[in-house]
Amino acid sequence: MLGVKMIPRTLLQPFYEDVKVWNRKVFGNIFEEKCKLYARLQGIQRQLDMGPSKSLNILQTQLWNEYEDTLNQEELFWKQKSRCQWIIEGDRNTRFYHTSTMIRRRRNKILSFQQYGGNALALPPCKYYGMGRRRR
Repeated sequence: MLGVKMIPRTLLQPFYEDVKVWNRKVFGNIFEEKCKLYARLQGIQRQLDMGPSKSLNILQTQLWNEYEDTLNQEELFWKQKSRCQWIIEGDRNTRFYHTSTMIRRRRNKILSFQQYGGNALALPPCKYYGMGRRRR
């Protein structure tokens, strides 16, 4: 990249450490938090199975909201991580981009239709998609 001055990693190391500490203080370990919340919810569910309790219902609702927030944080974490991987490993017209596209194309390919009677109707192979390279 023209005009961009690279900063040596040794100068950024204190920043990295500060960001790690901040992340632990603000977010904690998302995966541990998810396990703890799930275990607490299971315990509350066992108690509610023995008999109704208004305070446990309120606590369960609060924990479900926290659990959903944690799941959203985990989803965002994986999206960001995959995006970082894309940025690091892939750029325009690289092997990474091509492989990712081919995997997605195979996964999204429709191979057959199901008729109303339940019979599967196979599609004929298409010479342009997924059946080898197009020859000119």
